[in-house]
Amino acid sequence: MVLWSGLARAQSHGFAVDRFEPAERGSDWFAAESLDLRGNLRWVAGATLDYAHDPLVAYDSNGDVAARIVERQIFAHLGAALTLSDRFRVGLMVPVLLNSAGDSVTSGGSSYSPADGAGLGDIRFSADARILGKYGDPLTLVGGLWLFIPNGSTRNFASDGAFRMSPRVAVAGLLGHFAYAAKAGAQIRTSSDNFGGEPFGSEIQLTLASGYRLVDDKLLLGAEAVTSTVVSDSGGFFDREATPFELLFGGHYQQEQMSFGLGAGPGLTHGYGSPAVRVVASFEWRSAAPKGESL
Repeated sequence: MVLWSGLARAQSHGFAVDRFEPAERGSDWFAAESLDLRGNLRWVAGATLDYAHDPLVAYDSNGDVAARIVERQIFAHLGAALTLSDRFRVGLMVPVLLNSAGDSVTSGGSSYSPADGAGLGDIRFSADARILGKYGDPLTLVGGLWLFIPNGSTRNFASDGAFRMSPRVAVAGLLGHFAYAAKAGAQIRTSSDNFGGEPFGSEIQLTLASGYRLVDDKLLLGAEAVTSTVVSDSGGFFDREATPFELLFGGHYQQEQMSFGLGAGPGLTHGYGSPAVRVVASFEWRSAAPKGESL
């Protein structure tokens, strides 16, 4: 992202810069969805720790780092999900910003002064419905919606300060020991102010994942790719600054009612929110399978 110095006209707020949106609780992936909507009144709860280094960096016209607007963000994503009638699922995700830091900059006639410290991100409510297949089939299809409530801090770059929603469709499957997942959707932002003179607003989003199950299918090792691009009247479609793209490599291990995950990966572009490196770790606890069933 190229920013330039100038005389500030106004103090500007930030936006939800973190590009990592954890999958619904119960997924075998970090960001992609394995689409396990089995059971009735089956619950799962857990937390995902997310560390992003340099998710928002300003460059000068020579391509050198001018300022680290957001040098780091550390979130604990606390969430729960409840499956209903073997087909429907509702969920809640509360992102708690444990730590953040950054530099003040002036760009495009506006001043940005990130607040260091802790806070909250935007609470996420979700609803999903299984359309085709079931968990473990070669193909499962689910449609859903995320709704973000703007209770986070814009000074911490943890919120847009406005409502957001994300309709999406997801597929997942298992072919022998090979597992895959894909998710496509849009993030509809009601806040569409440019940032640093660059387009900012609603986005098209895509997540892809693939990996292999080992150790009696208890261990899943794989890679995930997450990208998006801004779609606005002022441009931004596939522009470098408006198209973050990052990879995550890692694994999940499930033992009866508990599961653990650890992963890391780089950002591959200078798009808003694409970090130099991201590290994630997760823990979940789920309700026991109904008597006579294996989940």
